[in-house]
Amino acid sequence: MLSGEGQLYTYMVLISETTTPGVNLRWYLDVAGMKRSKAYLINGVVIFIGWLVARILLFVYMFYHAYLHFDQ
Repeated sequence: MLSGEGQLYTYMVLISETTTPGVNLRWYLDVAGMKRSKAYLINGVVIFIGWLVARILLFVYMFYHAYLHFDQ
């Protein structure tokens, strides 16, 4: 793990936090009683896509990358 890739891994973890504003907006819309609004639906779709990319696919790539460079 001393391959100089620490900055890359840090950025990957930070990118995973891009879904947090959407989760917070979802809570605000829920509290405001807007669960049946179009904004709530669109926000849910954006959270799903963002979560898939930023939390699942990115971490699969990160672990694969770490596995390939583990012995360096």
